[in-house]
Amino acid sequence: MRLETSTSPFSFGDTSFRRADFSESFPIVMPILNEYKKTHPKWNRPEQIEFYAILMDKSELFSREENDIDGKRGRTLTNSMMKPGFVTKDRFIGETGLHWVENNLVDADTIEQLFLFTPSTLAFTRQLLKVRIYEADNTGNKFFRPFLFLLNMLAKYGEMPKGHLLYTTMAIRPSFTEKEIRDVINDYQQVVDNKATFDDYFDQHFATALQFGPAVIENGSKQLQRIFNGDLLTDEELKRYFPNNNGPVYRERYQEFLIELNRFKTNHSQKSLETLIELSKNNTIKNSFGGGAAVFKARANVSVADFISNNSDNPLLTGNSYAIYHMFQVGKYKYLRSQYLDLNVRYLSMTGLVSTKNGYMSLDLTPIVNNILHIAQLTFVGDENYEQYEDNPNSPFYSDITMMSILNIDEVAAKNTIQTVLQQYGVFSIEELRDTLEHHKADKLTELIESKFDRERTIKILELFKKRRTLNDSADKAIRKAVTESSSGPTIFEFIVAIAWYHLNGKQLNIFNALNLEFDADMLPISHAPGGRGDIEFTYDSPKMNLLIEVTLMNPNNQKRSEMEPIIRHTTNLAVEADPVPTQGIFIANEIDTNVENVFRAMAFTELNSTETSGSVQGINLFALSISELNALLENNVSDQTILNVTNNNLPDSPVSISNEWRKPILAQMGI
Repeated sequence: MRLETSTSPFSFGDTSFRRADFSESFPIVMPILNEYKKTHPKWNRPEQIEFYAILMDKSELFSREENDIDGKRGRTLTNSMMKPGFVTKDRFIGETGLHWVENNLVDADTIEQLFLFTPSTLAFTRQLLKVRIYEADNTGNKFFRPFLFLLNMLAKYGEMPKGHLLYTTMAIRPSFTEKEIRDVINDYQQVVDNKATFDDYFDQHFATALQFGPAVIENGSKQLQRIFNGDLLTDEELKRYFPNNNGPVYRERYQEFLIELNRFKTNHSQKSLETLIELSKNNTIKNSFGGGAAVFKARANVSVADFISNNSDNPLLTGNSYAIYHMFQVGKYKYLRSQYLDLNVRYLSMTGLVSTKNGYMSLDLTPIVNNILHIAQLTFVGDENYEQYEDNPNSPFYSDITMMSILNIDEVAAKNTIQTVLQQYGVFSIEELRDTLEHHKADKLTELIESKFDRERTIKILELFKKRRTLNDSADKAIRKAVTESSSGPTIFEFIVAIAWYHLNGKQLNIFNALNLEFDADMLPISHAPGGRGDIEFTYDSPKMNLLIEVTLMNPNNQKRSEMEPIIRHTTNLAVEADPVPTQGIFIANEIDTNVENVFRAMAFTELNSTETSGSVQGINLFALSISELNALLENNVSDQTILNVTNNNLPDSPVSISNEWRKPILAQMGI
């Protein structure tokens, strides 16, 4: 991607895409876009408007109130897929994007087998490694590889504040030399050793490139002084020295604020102070002069004397045009980069390689990543034709190629690296390594549950699901805040129900293997994994049995149409596959449709055929629970064995008439 200006920060995506569950929402948008582009090769305003209307009709991703009258929504929401190279500028689906949504990515190469990639994490890792940040102004062909730099920083320093890591990455310019970037990496050691502040380190390497340097500030301060002297700037001059892409009205706000600032500095009147404070509360002023924060410390009805005293260290009150213009330049940049901070974190989390906890970022598998970086034949910067890379649909940027191809690693180097990694982990084969990594992930998941999702908190989150009715209602927002913003409500529900059953079990089951989810590096869910498995499949050793749990947030009116067949099919397939080990199916929803629960009971006496093999089973045992009933089981400390034993002990020996109340005595025996 090209930088918007020579000083602007970059992002891997676009803030206008109003969802954070990229690994779930992108595969919904892209097939719809792909179908649309087959008959609409152009991508102008009419096509953008029409596509957005079709997307709204065919998906439930966005609020129905978000109309698109000028094509902006259709254009900007697909920017989030274009920037990492899943779709082209003309919005054709790239090869990687198409293979990802079709669950047909090129198989993992020798190096990629060192990781436990899922389709989503593999797709994002490959694409972020290919992202290039090109020079602004549509002229230069110099570029910078941000993800490669970021991985090197984390490999060297282990753990970094996310602001330090991402602000540094976003500040590097394509015009930097390889040595300058190496200096950026090595000089951060001064910050680690407390020999320099991060601000000093940042200014040392980036002030000039980002136009915080003396020459730029001196020139801008002269224009600001003109405003103080009553010589107002034209809009063309404001565009140059006080830019704002939202238009002349926004640029004029800067001038109005500076005029009032100078007036207050001159007369110190209460009226001027009140006007100044009111102007300073405007977001345009806060974002540019305050970096998004309040410009002044000012309580209601503050006196002039108290205001001056409370803001004695504020450059705005000095009257020094140099200091004020510097504050504007730095504040504007800090606001822009802050807008991209969490967005970039979310994209990085999609790789499954970068962990984010308590404001710090780190690599999940540092030894493996470090070894790969040592043999990668790529520089941080390069010079290659922009159009050939980003405007060419056959470019490597859009092609489904593996990490070895992206990083220019040959087979000999890859095999040597594998041997090094195996030695470091004390194993003798890739299979043993992957088993070790699975145990590592399982341990991380149990640690997460212990720290963040104990029984009481799980109950509270399930209570929120009882209140949830639709996307982005208050309960839905509270659920995502409590768990993760990077996943949808239905996927989070699977995650929390599995944790609930884990608590009912006494935390002995392997919950990592049970969940059919894709995870980020912190073991939070990012999507439901592809394939024909059920939602949650627990394996019991004593006595041997399999438990399949299917969950839904659909209301009772839709359960029979959309959920009944899948749970019957998944339970049947698992029962046939596991035979003679018994299989129990449990269905969990906010409310249970009576017809659905009655049909489930009848399945105990119906021969059912597997859709995956040629076998069949003489009936399956299915039971339904509502969220309220699941919470009651948790609150009453009922064990999973009690639930399963009661369910099986109440299974009739022969077909019987099924009444609407058949579950009530069974629930009573469970203790709820």
